[in-house]
Amino acid sequence: MNDEFENKIITEVGDCLYNMGVYPNIVGFMNMIYAVISVVKSGNPNYPTCKAYIDAGKRVNRSPSSIERSMRTLIFKCENSHTFDKLNDFIGAPVYHNQPFSAGELISIFALKYMKNQKSAEKAPIF
Repeated sequence: MNDEFENKIITEVGDCLYNMGVYPNIVGFMNMIYAVISVVKSGNPNYPTCKAYIDAGKRVNRSPSSIERSMRTLIFKCENSHTFDKLNDFIGAPVYHNQPFSAGELISIFALKYMKNQKSAEKAPIF
């Protein structure tokens, strides 16, 4: 996966996080994106969350537990701001039903959305 793909993930996931009221000054912002990149790079939607934490931690020189805590902070901010419903618009399906997400679930949701978009783009006819 090259920088173009990573930049696309950064843009797509970043836009969704922005719409949910999460901004880059929150540590979990980039950690979430790096974990999503890790899952997408693996090509495996069942990629273990703990490995995604390790991969994201290597990028920012933090421990996996620090990465997971920062993502919980991000989720806590969304829950307190009542902005998780905007995730439904981004995904295009009702994935949020007033039940809290774990960091792993949110990583998977973003990664699967991106992987699905990639498969659709590959099947689209080129004119």
